[in-house]
Formats: sequence, structure tokens, C-alpha cells
Amino acid sequence: MFKTGQKIFWRDPENETSGVYEVYEKTSDFTYLIRNGFSEAEVYEGEMYDLSQKVIFRKWVVNGVSLIALFPEQELDDRPCIVASYDMEDQWCEAEYDFVMNATIPANKDEYAELEAELRKAGYDKLEIIRKPLSVCQLLGMMDSIAHKLITSIYITDFTKHDRKSIVDSEAKRPFIWQVYPSGTWLYFLDEADWKKRLCGRIEAYKSSSIENLYFMFNEDEFYPVFEKTIIKMLNE
Repeated sequence: MFKTGQKIFWRDPENETSGVYEVYEKTSDFTYLIRNGFSEAEVYEGEMYDLSQKVIFRKWVVNGVSLIALFPEQELDDRPCIVASYDMEDQWCEAEYDFVMNATIPANKDEYAELEAELRKAGYDKLEIIRKPLSVCQLLGMMDSIAHKLITSIYITDFTKHDRKSIVDSEAKRPFIWQVYPSGTWLYFLDEADWKKRLCGRIEAYKSSSIENLYFMFNEDEFYPVFEKTIIKMLNE
């Protein structure tokens, strides 16, 4: 039983106008009239679902660009793990939860800002963003790809022998900054008292020798590149 004024998720059988609607009135024992800001429809009760505001923003591993919003508690079928999802291209669609989670990585706040705004515009006024921490294997896989692209092969042991061990020992639960340059890497765990001093010194040293550095941040559920100016701002806080 749904109430007048209640927000619900309607699963359009034609998969054309699924999304967030508001119940306008009950029209029969089995149907309701629902509306959103664009259209209205008379739908069967079995096509309506209590609205879940919990969302996970993910990024496809294949291209690293396309984003998807996954609603893990918005189940849409008797089949296990079929949930609602949303992206900027196909908009609302069904998704297999386990498949999407295995084929994607967490998106950071800057990346999913536009998608989040689109969802709020679509009716998610109490959106609750949840995150799934990266596993050690996922994190090391991402770092390995970067290291082999950016570091000269004779210096790759900085990552393979030192950084990898540190990440495994941390169980991917300690936030850090990762500094990468052609001749190696440096890892700064943010719970270490002297990380700012060490990093600041190296930034100055490499500046005078014109060595180009790239920086990456990790905070349990996100691993993403950051500009040096962002790092410097953190050092001054």
C-alpha cells in the first residue's frame, strides 16, 4: 500500500521513463496515478518500489571515464542482485550489482559531482552516498598500472619491493599520498608524524632539479590523482 504524496521508484516495463515519482492517487485496487515534474502515468502496484536514497558512485574500469550510480537497496526483480542504476547517457536502467561492482572502481567527489546533481534534480532529496572500501588487490592493481607506465624499468623496484609491501602491511586501511616520478616513488602515510616534512623537502629538492612528479591520494575507498598545488595546500594546513 502506497500513500498519496509518497515518493516511489517506478520501474517502467518499457524501460523508457523509469525513475522517481510521487503518488498522486490510488485509481483501483491494483493501480495508482503517479507524477514527476515531466509526466504522469497510471501504473500497477507491482511496478512500484519504496524509494531507496542509498547510492554508490562508480567508474568503469574499461575506459575510466563513464560513471554509474548504483542503488544497492533498490531491488527491481525477484532475481538476486538486480538493482536500479543511473548514468548520464542511458539514464535509468537495471543492473546486476555484483557485475557492476567487479567491473568498476570508486569515483571521487569531483568526478561524480555532476551525476549527483542530476540525481537530486530527478527527485532524490535525501540522497545518502555510501562507499565500498577498495581491497588490497584492487588498490595494488591500480598502482601497478600507473607504476609500469610512468617509472623507468630499472627503477620499478621502488614500487614492486617497497610500496607493495607497505600497502599489504597496511591492509589498504591507512590513507596516503603516493609520489611517482621516472626514477621511482615515495609513499607518505598520513598517520605518520613527519610525512609533511619529508614530502615538503622532496618537493623543493625536485623543483630545483626539474624532476616532474605526479601525485595520487588514497583514503580507503578512493584512489585518484591530485595536482601538486593541492598537495602544497595540504602541507600548509
